[in-house]
Amino acid sequence: MRIELKKNIQIKQMEFVGEVDFFEESPYIELLKDMKTEKDLVSELQNKNMPISAIKNIINRFEDLKVLRDGYIIDVQSGFPEKEYGKYSFEYFENDTSKPFKFLTQDIKREKAVSRNSADNILDIERNLLDFIIKKNSIFKTKKEFEIIKIENRKGLSKDITEIPLELIYDKNEWKYQLKDKKFDMESIDFNKIFKGDWDEEYFSFKVEYSWIKNMIDVQKSFKWSSDFEKYSVAEYGNFSVKFEDIPIIPKTEKDALEWFLSLLKLDIEEKNRYISKDELQQLWINLKENKPKFQKFELNFNFKTILNQFGRESKYYWLLQAGIDLYPFYNRLIPKEKIIVDAKNDADLFEDLFEKFHIAMPEKLVIIDRWIVNLEQFKALEKLIEILGNPETTIITQSIRDRKSNKLIEKIITRNNIRKVEKNKNDIIHSRYWIFDTDKVYQTAESLDFISLDKECINLQYTNFNLFEDKDLDPKVLALLKEAN
Repeated sequence: MRIELKKNIQIKQMEFVGEVDFFEESPYIELLKDMKTEKDLVSELQNKNMPISAIKNIINRFEDLKVLRDGYIIDVQSGFPEKEYGKYSFEYFENDTSKPFKFLTQDIKREKAVSRNSADNILDIERNLLDFIIKKNSIFKTKKEFEIIKIENRKGLSKDITEIPLELIYDKNEWKYQLKDKKFDMESIDFNKIFKGDWDEEYFSFKVEYSWIKNMIDVQKSFKWSSDFEKYSVAEYGNFSVKFEDIPIIPKTEKDALEWFLSLLKLDIEEKNRYISKDELQQLWINLKENKPKFQKFELNFNFKTILNQFGRESKYYWLLQAGIDLYPFYNRLIPKEKIIVDAKNDADLFEDLFEKFHIAMPEKLVIIDRWIVNLEQFKALEKLIEILGNPETTIITQSIRDRKSNKLIEKIITRNNIRKVEKNKNDIIHSRYWIFDTDKVYQTAESLDFISLDKECINLQYTNFNLFEDKDLDPKVLALLKEAN
């Protein structure tokens, strides 16, 4: 993940008269080292090819400072103290926001020595700039440490020198800012400021609407998003051009999650390009949810009709999926003793009315063989089913619970309803589902418990069927599991 925020800032220059402590010996002390007379100084400056006019200026300055008197060099240390009074030019970076900085020093230069009585105006500059430049060091020339002791007046106004880019960069889990190809540490920016409050701390991801990425299949698959913006504002940091690279993303809402999930599931279905049974379809659903952990934040329960609607009746995949229900190839060679077809659009809404079709009284025992009773919604449906049937002695044969986040709630349902739960490996449980009432009525169904919707006061049913079989028609695996249950 990388973020680049870029804007231009101003380099400015200000001239002032005042006193500066450079925390170092004056360069003039080094120049006058081992010299005793004016003649020695002139000879040295001539050897440096300095013009006569410049030599005269230096001689006049040293005489003003009383370092040169009557042709002799005297009292050098007092004449050039660490704290120097003179005219200086001060360069600084000016940002339009306080973060990551308002001002930064670039450099300070000695212009010339002046008499203290020339400081006849108080410097009129904004207070926060004045507070900044006092006791600040250059970020570029760290050897030139200095402290501005006081500013008494200036020669002319501050002037703009040039603009340079300021870049705020997030890379390798840290923030830095960059000026003139040099990077400096900075405090971290809250990602909620960067992503306008849509940052998921738990999953370290940008929350996005599905409509943003609807046509970006690679982004949907990778859960990573990249983009550039010419104008982008960040609270407290100002306006930038911005470049986002490989930003981790997550659905913003449950609706976005479902649309995103169905889009990826649709790709899996199209890739197979064949008949898919409902069991296999549900396994594709579970595999996708497990392989994309960010979907696990949302309640995405398997729903056959929702998947069909993703394609529409004009698509061949609609009919390939529907054929898995119509034909049900796992048992199409068997003729059930009784076949009950349930369609919520045409049949009674209440689940109690459905059992009138089964021609059964309230059972004393209920055994359900279903490898997919693995999450909280299915256990809630199971509890409702047990209540409707008058609380029969209930046994379920299934695999281990997958919904680990809701494990405690599931265990409460099991305890509250005295459910006997027999855990088996998935492959040891028959592919289809069976509901057995009082050991003698064995119904095979195409649906797991999640076809029961608990969204309303009653339990609504989607399209499904229940087929009553005799023992002789049952798969030996079913008989073995029933024997274990009893």
